[in-house]
Amino acid sequence: MTEKLYDKDAYLQIFEAQVLSCTKTDSGFETILDRTCFFPYEGGQDCDTGYIDDSRVLNVWGNSGDIIHLTDKPVCGKVQCRLDWQQRFDRMQQHTGEHIVCGIVHSRYGYENVGFHLGNDDVTFDFNGPLSAAELEQIEISANNAVMSNLAVSAYYPDAARLESLQYRSKKQIDGPVRIVEIENTDICACCAPHVSKTGEIGIIKFTDHQAYKGGVRIHMSCGMRALRDYQKKQNSLDIISNELSCTPYNADMFFEKYIQETARLKQTAGRLRRELILLRAQSIQKTDSDIILFEEDADTNTLRLTVNALDGKYGGICAVFAGNDSDGYIFAAASDVYDMNQVANMLRRQLSARCGGDKHMIQGSINAKKNTVENLFKNIT
Repeated sequence: MTEKLYDKDAYLQIFEAQVLSCTKTDSGFETILDRTCFFPYEGGQDCDTGYIDDSRVLNVWGNSGDIIHLTDKPVCGKVQCRLDWQQRFDRMQQHTGEHIVCGIVHSRYGYENVGFHLGNDDVTFDFNGPLSAAELEQIEISANNAVMSNLAVSAYYPDAARLESLQYRSKKQIDGPVRIVEIENTDICACCAPHVSKTGEIGIIKFTDHQAYKGGVRIHMSCGMRALRDYQKKQNSLDIISNELSCTPYNADMFFEKYIQETARLKQTAGRLRRELILLRAQSIQKTDSDIILFEEDADTNTLRLTVNALDGKYGGICAVFAGNDSDGYIFAAASDVYDMNQVANMLRRQLSARCGGDKHMIQGSINAKKNTVENLFKNIT
């Protein structure tokens, strides 16, 4: 059984160990040490990485009391190991922050943490009850007050008598010794992962998103430097938006609302003018005994239908008006007093995979084909 050094000292970064076995597999070398500080994938948290001598540790997992280290090269004898410390400390910050939040939610609302994932890019945890945006804001404030109070965090294995007396959170029934992580006056929880020793080391707790999930709520969170990177990224985006809107970051929301309203108004005006131009073009088209096939760059379905109606009586075969381009495809409306347009629709679906429908006089829909292909198909109809 591998001795778990991270149980005793979460801050241990470099250690020596004896290689007990190293087995070649298709994915690398599965190495078992007599002792390790590499935390395996467990409890929803991704594993530590680092080095065993000069072999890269790619993955770590538990197996019947042993901890398996997947390395890219074989190792043997007595080895020196070192963690990717920034990654480990980041996860200690995130996980301890999650305990603070879960302790607050449990004490205020009685909800249980029923899901947890801690990866390189995101931390999510799920509660089995709903929380409003206002409630989450207050929880976030309380969690950061706990951080600023620099509370003690301790991890220990209590004896059976003490364990029996503890009121602690646990997501599952645990057989054997129970490791307790206790945050002063905030939370007591069964947990196998490394944590910071003082809440001040978390730096900051920031909720980055939340959504209703399975009758409860899922929270996305960032702590410490991860939260700072998130803030910097969003600040950079806000600065760009503010510069474009000629405002400050603090009133960008009001300016953006005005921008949305003005954009909507301009779209309506542009759409009306575009429709008028297309209809004027239709009025200028001379009467013919053959087909009229038109292609427009930009028009909506209603404009296409109005254009076809405006051309009524000017064609002897089929009138079809398309809008779009060869890359994105086309929408269309088509009509005829000579051909059954339901049969034309069937042909378009069969030969060009068009999505369309209507009646025997007019059809409309969309088609993903090039302009010359469409034109050739309509020539063959007549």
